[in-house]
Amino acid sequence: MGSAITKFYLVCQGGIVTVQFIDEVNEYIETHFTEEFSSSLRAAMFVFEAFDFNKIYGDLADVLYDFEADQTDFTNQKFVACFNSNLDDILTHHHVSLNKETCITKKTIIIGVLYRLQYLEDPEPVLKVLETFQSDEEKFSLIIEMFSDLSQVEVLEAVESVDPISLTTLAEYLYKQEELLEKVSDVEISTETQTSLYENLKAFFSLSGQTNLASNMAANGIVPGFALSLYLPFVLEGVRGDDVKQTALNTLSLFYYSQDTFKDPLKALHEHMEDLGFFGDTGIAIEREFQELINQMNGYRKANDVARAVSSTSHQG
Repeated sequence: MGSAITKFYLVCQGGIVTVQFIDEVNEYIETHFTEEFSSSLRAAMFVFEAFDFNKIYGDLADVLYDFEADQTDFTNQKFVACFNSNLDDILTHHHVSLNKETCITKKTIIIGVLYRLQYLEDPEPVLKVLETFQSDEEKFSLIIEMFSDLSQVEVLEAVESVDPISLTTLAEYLYKQEELLEKVSDVEISTETQTSLYENLKAFFSLSGQTNLASNMAANGIVPGFALSLYLPFVLEGVRGDDVKQTALNTLSLFYYSQDTFKDPLKALHEHMEDLGFFGDTGIAIEREFQELINQMNGYRKANDVARAVSSTSHQG
């Protein structure tokens, strides 16, 4: 059904996967598979999004826009095969191979842990496992068990091989993360900047409430006032909310939490759009909500300033 060029146009605009095609994929999942299996496929979609693995959409377009797409059973088989092959591609990129019998659910859980390992607040427990004398497969399986509902035995049964370079790369990355954490404890912030940041953050919480990333950071004992680059590796996963508005709110709260972004959050957003994974129509929508939140914050500050001025004048009279 249609040429390759037509398929690409339907799926992508400017290299960005269109919302319409994602909706089409989600609709196909909901209407052609059981509720349990649909849940597994949706979870896999989150994994592809997390790793920015857009190849899956081109492959799915080949299936859904094929002239044989009206043959439901055959199309379903090819649809599922796309998920399996693309999940395998991500695993191969991480130098991990699972046996052919491994289901999509288990693959997705394992890959989800691989993503989470990039943003650990405390890498020490994983480093302790990596420093043991167990086999690479045993280390890998134990780490997956630490961050999922899968047992080490279940993972071992699924794992065919783990290339040593995979765990070596992970260890190197986590040692750097440890160094970054140590730097956080050594960074000093001027009293004037700290006071200004805290007052601004207090106003933000008063206006926006506690349902945001910064509030979660505070609840978990993460001290405000350090540079954004020190927070980002550990909290990036929590920036995206259930919708565009929540994502914008989380982002603004993070910028208000950081000493180098709280004074000009809109400039910070433009500088860090790519770091935050905001692209295309989604990025535009987030920026629109972000600007509206800043306007509300500025209006709230102005109202407080007026109230203080009126209060001061009345006391003088």
